[in-house]
Amino acid sequence: MNFYLLTASAICLLASCSTQKDPLKGTREDFIVSGTFKTDPLLNKKSITLPAALKNSSWPTANKNLNLKAQEISTLRWEKCIGKGVSSGLSLMPNMVANKTHIFTMDTTGNISAINQTDGKDAWSTRPTKHDDNTLAGGLAIENDTLIATASSGDITALNTKDGTQLWQINVESPIRIGATIHAGTAYILTISNELIAVDIHTGKILWKHQGINELSAILGGAEPVISGSTVLVAYSSGEYYALNTKTGDILWSDTLTAALRSDTVSSITHIVANPIIDNDTAYVISHGGKMVATDMKTGNRNWQQNVGSIHNPIVIGDFLFIVSDLDELICMDKKTGKIRYAVNLQAYQTTDKDKKLCFSSPLLVDGKLLITTLQGELLYIAVQDGKLLKTFNTDQKIMYAPIVVNGTYFLLSNDGILTSYE
Repeated sequence: MNFYLLTASAICLLASCSTQKDPLKGTREDFIVSGTFKTDPLLNKKSITLPAALKNSSWPTANKNLNLKAQEISTLRWEKCIGKGVSSGLSLMPNMVANKTHIFTMDTTGNISAINQTDGKDAWSTRPTKHDDNTLAGGLAIENDTLIATASSGDITALNTKDGTQLWQINVESPIRIGATIHAGTAYILTISNELIAVDIHTGKILWKHQGINELSAILGGAEPVISGSTVLVAYSSGEYYALNTKTGDILWSDTLTAALRSDTVSSITHIVANPIIDNDTAYVISHGGKMVATDMKTGNRNWQQNVGSIHNPIVIGDFLFIVSDLDELICMDKKTGKIRYAVNLQAYQTTDKDKKLCFSSPLLVDGKLLITTLQGELLYIAVQDGKLLKTFNTDQKIMYAPIVVNGTYFLLSNDGILTSYE
């Protein structure tokens, strides 16, 4: 997510922007950050192996960890308004998802639309739950022909993707800020009260619940649960994360990320907002409070930890992790040791208004290049090997999230509720 909720009474800030103080005046000559993190020069000798680029035909959840096959963005195909966008209140744009033929969106009033990927025309539109203005998001997820929509009202709704018919709806009596994770017919849904709820997507029956420690001070948004085999990994705003049995909710192991030593209250919030990522039986978990750990999925033991904080989803490429940190750095880190190959100051890539700080999205890997978007509407293509800027494309729109890439086509959703399709 891209806004901070600092207290339960809701003071909101742009989340992708760093919470650090304004940088000191002075000449900055090198785009490599040498004073923040200690880099290991030996890692530069280790090649970064890129996976084969895949032309994925769907985008069922909010996050992808693939080398997506698509040309660099260049040509606008179509654009359309999906409904109401972000206002001056506390609203957020919920995430987009896609199947082979349609993009599914939800505006800030809860209106859900199925949009043809080819021409941008609506196939159907519905508003299954009543939202007040300035809703605090929710989200979408797909499995087969079922679309699961979550809402800040606590509603969970199942829709038929073909015509928008409502299959069922339940209310869990706690606001939901993010989309579900669906696996094998079960939706795993996290509420703001740190409760994970497993729901049968065919019937709406609640299968089990798990309760974490409730936390009053948190970031707006949260981490979507991650599935690995018969284990679901859930991360809470308290800094806790649990490995649970997908069928029963039984605890396999747990751990907690405490905050690194910070000088201000905001930076010490331990909320895990970035989605954990699981690779080769290792879970990588990062918190806003300045801690990242690699944890053995079988035992729960930590392999390493680093004082790195972020609210953005990391990605794995070969033997390396790539993270957009809370200090606006692109960090390349050895996934086996946690040692840092490079840390790049992304603010140095400002090409528009030099007096304004850029706000960044989570990274994607597209045709072997890192793609990071800015709230100011820029798409940054960055070299994987050294973090150098390769190309910038300006959309002239405010964009919270990285695009989704389906069938080689980019789809971006602006804060104003404008969905654009690019080749």
